[in-house]
Amino acid sequence: MKSYVLPPAALSWVRWLRWRIFSRPPGQVRFGDLRRPRPLAPGFGMTRGGPIDRYYIEGFLARHAADIRGRTLEVEDNTYTLRFGGSRVSHSDVLHVKAGNPLATIVADLARGDNLPSDAFDCL
Repeated sequence: MKSYVLPPAALSWVRWLRWRIFSRPPGQVRFGDLRRPRPLAPGFGMTRGGPIDRYYIEGFLARHAADIRGRTLEVEDNTYTLRFGGSRVSHSDVLHVKAGNPLATIVADLARGDNLPSDAFDCL
């Protein structure tokens, strides 16, 4: 197999191009990346530190943690109830729209209100 050596100017250009394409310092995005039809990271941002909305949601819940008490209802799982309610929560229910979620204690659709007890929850 024959080996080829690039001239120094071409080798420098290839190195620069490889750096430009493959290097992305943590926390930085080139604005050219925003002109693409695919997300920067799949999985709702979990691979890049977490979704941005969680920062605001968790900040809100932390500021109002004293209000998370009594009987609570949370959608899909009770992570935030346990994290921010702690011992102030007497009973934690989990709502899911479809049967099959092992954590769900109530299966119902909020749009219809079927199977939801009236005036039963202190915190949603």
